Amino acid sequence: MVVLITGASAGIGKAAAELFLSKGCIVYNISRSGSDVSGIHNICADVSDPLKVFEAVESVYAAQKRIDVLVNCAGFGISGSVENTSPDNMQKIFAVNFLGTAYMCRSVIPIMRGQNGGMIINVGSVAGRIPIPFQAFYSATKAAVGSFGQALRSEVKPFGIRVTSILPGDVKTEFTARREKNPLDDKAYGDRIERSVKKMEKDEQNGLPASLIAAQIFRLSRRKNPPLGVIGGKAYSLLLFLSRFLPERTVSFLIGKLYG
Repeated sequence: MVVLITGASAGIGKAAAELFLSKGCIVYNISRSGSDVSGIHNICADVSDPLKVFEAVESVYAAQKRIDVLVNCAGFGISGSVENTSPDNMQKIFAVNFLGTAYMCRSVIPIMRGQNGGMIINVGSVAGRIPIPFQAFYSATKAAVGSFGQALRSEVKPFGIRVTSILPGDVKTEFTARREKNPLDDKAYGDRIERSVKKMEKDEQNGLPASLIAAQIFRLSRRKNPPLGVIGGKAYSLLLFLSRFLPERTVSFLIGKLYG
């Protein structure tokens, strides 16, 4: 089985790449920095560049003549207030987190369609369902990935291509240290942003191991009829389950108390 993973240089992507490799799969990583895991084929490319993405996918197909699984893991976070996030950073996070996913899907679909099947797994976030203050743009990109995946699923189902997603909550990875913080947040917010970010970072560093999410990704890849999406971790499954029954204002109030 040929597996293509974006962002497999660290975090969930790296854990997933290691697991697929241990199961005897041929694993390719598309990222800007490459992977240090022996046995993984590295292609250096920026997923926000559609031409580079197409060239990377074509090189995998040229070598293997098929792509069975695509796992879209590449992404990063921005913390800070909406009003003080620069337009450049707004565009950057959507270019990587959302458009990068779309470019990858767009490039592998013709290949999967030609081989009469394949699996696309998009890594979203619980924040895409329950947006978090001072992570508004990250939350928005993950919400977009969720909507995109649901629409794509219906489009490509007749070709035998399965599309699903996984929505992790707090996971202990390098993502925390790599989060970009707004350098110019207005003093009008007092210490709310700092307290919110510290809360996020503490939750993440005490979060689930990336290997647990990787195991869920692997299990999804084996399913003939996967669900629209699964939650990464039982605690977050309960949270999202309860959010279906509580009034939206109540959920928003509770999240605001935790992170606002």
